[in-house]
Amino acid sequence: KYITVMGNKNVGFSISQGRSTGDPTGGNWHLDDNGNLDNADLISGLNIIVDGTNNVGFYRNPNYSGPNHTAMTLNNSKIGTFGFSTSTTNRTLYKSHRDEIILDNSLTFFINTGGNGNSLMQAGSSSSLSSVGTVTNNANVTSNIDKFYALTSGDFSSSIGATANNGGTLNLTGKDNVGIAIASGNTGTNTGTIKLTGDGSTAIYNKVTFTSTNGNIEVGNTSTRV
Repeated sequence: KYITVMGNKNVGFSISQGRSTGDPTGGNWHLDDNGNLDNADLISGLNIIVDGTNNVGFYRNPNYSGPNHTAMTLNNSKIGTFGFSTSTTNRTLYKSHRDEIILDNSLTFFINTGGNGNSLMQAGSSSSLSSVGTVTNNANVTSNIDKFYALTSGDFSSSIGATANNGGTLNLTGKDNVGIAIASGNTGTNTGTIKLTGDGSTAIYNKVTFTSTNGNIEVGNTSTRV
């Protein structure tokens, strides 16, 4: 079964807090109702297709003021298929406006449908709630759609303090793609691999602070840029 996100400015799955300590989505160090360690997931087999305009598949929303700021780690037991419909534009599969979402290295994504302006992960902030988000990709991601912005840090409008990290593999074969885009006032890092083969693509579009530590960037076309 799938959640299909349609319309405009809608969210398929929104979560702010699932427990007082540890990963809000469950997993390591989860306790059962009797206080015994069972490492159980609180999310299992989640499948989302993002359609429409300006929609989000999985959202870590900022409406939380408690003490638990542990990262949400999504692995291949918690989530299944995430993708875009054929005509989808300006959407993202994962977005955080508070704390961190991590795509685990057990995950593999093949993105072969979707319109222009879509992204895998977005980190933003909420000034009214004094929150900032972080997104980290440790997964193996392959996309052949055009104008795909794999990871974005900030919204290029008003967000400050967001972070996007790549520790996995981004293999982008479409045209006019961007591996990591960092807006002014936000940060990005690459410790993984970014591969570009499509015309007019850019590995790192940086307006402020970007750090690459043992990261690898591969370009396969004369019109692609680092």
